[in-house]
Amino acid sequence: MDEWVKIIGNAILLLEPVSEDCSATPGRLGNTIDIGNAIEEVSKMSEAELDKLREKVQLYVCSKRSPRSEIQYYEFYDVSSTCITFNSKWIGDSAEGESRVLRTVDACRIHHARSNSDAPVYLLVSEDEVEFWKNVWRGKAFLTKPMVEHYFPTLLAPS
Repeated sequence: MDEWVKIIGNAILLLEPVSEDCSATPGRLGNTIDIGNAIEEVSKMSEAELDKLREKVQLYVCSKRSPRSEIQYYEFYDVSSTCITFNSKWIGDSAEGESRVLRTVDACRIHHARSNSDAPVYLLVSEDEVEFWKNVWRGKAFLTKPMVEHYFPTLLAPS
């Protein structure tokens, strides 16, 4: 199955240019992968095998997806089912204490994080990917603004 994860994952990466709003959009398939053979093999799998393959392919894609230099990302670390930390910046003090908001990071920070980590570093652009990360994969992830607006809206601006 791991061979199919890489084949299908690489095909998805070829198909997945990211639109300006950071959501995945259909692209074109390169001619370096025999996707027909992969589809034939996958069609023989049971429902449970397909679910496992889907998760593995998503994990592979999220850990290999290339960041775009013109997009700002937000860095999170899912420590446990009850604790997610994030890279923030101080914006002042208030009666309640420090005020902080998310710090944006660029593509170079993602490349640096990946090159200095033995664990996968994810780049997440869809709700399915964020759900897998929060509930299964854990670890370091970079989220696009639409995903942060959906999952962590109060972190983008002070309340």
